[in-house]
Amino acid sequence: MSYARMLLRGSTAILAMHAVAGIIAYALRLFIARSLSLEEFGMLYAVLSFIGFLTLFRDLGFGPALAKHTADFSAKKDHVSIKSSLILVVAFEIAAGIIISALVFALADFISLHYFKANTSLLLKIMVSSFTISG
Repeated sequence: MSYARMLLRGSTAILAMHAVAGIIAYALRLFIARSLSLEEFGMLYAVLSFIGFLTLFRDLGFGPALAKHTADFSAKKDHVSIKSSLILVVAFEIAAGIIISALVFALADFISLHYFKANTSLLLKIMVSSFTISG
């Protein structure tokens, strides 16, 4: 099988999966919007945006940097550096995720009252619990 055919087949599969994921996400958003009140829906997305903002501090751009350096190390056939840089980035992201999650979990009541001005402490704790393993 030629590379062009493999590329076309792989790209088509990825496009189809993105389309299915988009449809499911839209249906879920529609279901949630009809199930919750306007205030609850807004608060849910406010907390989701807050968690998304914290992702910037967990990642710090290591993903694109890792992709660039992995390609450089692969061209040099330096497999030890690929492995060590991958381990270093994953360890840093897990450590940063644990620290940020612990801080937000501990300060959930304070953040809830002073930032969201509503009782979103439980929602914040639930969402931040998946913060370390996401992404």
